[in-house]
Amino acid sequence: MTDYSQLKQRHRAERHVYSIALSTRVHRALSWLNKSENCEDDDAKFTFLWIAFNSAYAQDFDYRYNLGERYLHKEFFSKLVEIDKKEQLYNIVWRNYSN
Repeated sequence: MTDYSQLKQRHRAERHVYSIALSTRVHRALSWLNKSENCEDDDAKFTFLWIAFNSAYAQDFDYRYNLGERYLHKEFFSKLVEIDKKEQLYNIVWRNYSN
C-alpha cells in the first residue's frame, strides 16, 4: 500500500505540472495523511483521514454550487475510480468493508 512518504515524493516530483490550487490541496491532504499515519488513536486517525479527504476534495465549484454535496461526492469518487487502474481502492474497500 502507498504511504505518506511515497505520495509526498510523487507530489514533489509532479507538482510543477499542477495548478497552484491543486498543489496546495494535495499538500494539505498529504499533511493530514501524515498525521493519521503517526497517530495511534483510531478516532483521531479517522478524523485526520476525513480532513485529508476533504482537503483533496475541496475545489472551486462556482458553476456547480447548486448541484448538491451528494452529486459532488459522487463525481469526485467517480474520478478516483476512473484513475485507479490497479483497482487499489476497490481492493481496500472490499477487504475492509465486505459486509
